[in-house]
Amino acid sequence: MHNVTSIERGNGLLDDAIDQLSHNVKSLQKQKESVGDVRPRPTTTQVALPRNANTPRVAFTSQISLEGAMSDVKRNQTIVFDLVEYNMGGAYDPTTGKFKAQVSGTYVFFFNILTRPHMRLGVDLTINGETRSACAYSGADPNFSVNGSNMVVVHLNQGDEVWVRAHKSRDPPPGVMLSSFANSFAGFLLYSD
Repeated sequence: MHNVTSIERGNGLLDDAIDQLSHNVKSLQKQKESVGDVRPRPTTTQVALPRNANTPRVAFTSQISLEGAMSDVKRNQTIVFDLVEYNMGGAYDPTTGKFKAQVSGTYVFFFNILTRPHMRLGVDLTINGETRSACAYSGADPNFSVNGSNMVVVHLNQGDEVWVRAHKSRDPPPGVMLSSFANSFAGFLLYSD
């Protein structure tokens, strides 16, 4: 009988523990309902770059027009992007293919070049005649063109000039044709000094 009494006492303790746990679960469920969904939500942060009211707005996008398409590009030849899509501030000259910094500051430039299939061409982003960045590619497949592109963030002084030119180390093969809209040169003033 002693064992039965011990077991009944143990069962009573277990029943009390189960009742307490059941009460705790119900209490936690009510707390959860009152708090709601506490998972972190994605947020968007916008950063405003400092802007001086006297800083000019400078940005351009240019391409090579059908009329301006180039064949037999030579070593060191400036690639002239003669079709201007946008030229806020007028710093890009489509007759020379050169951008001229109106103010000193940090600028961002992009360039993309595409030639005929099975041709190779290297181009440089040039600042005042010095190569600052390059892209080179080879369209090994005779049926498909391959493009080369790059982006550069640089500091320019007022009056510095930036342009894209054929790589200076070797002449491209004859017949390289820079066709129109896939070729582009763009840039903008990120912030002035």
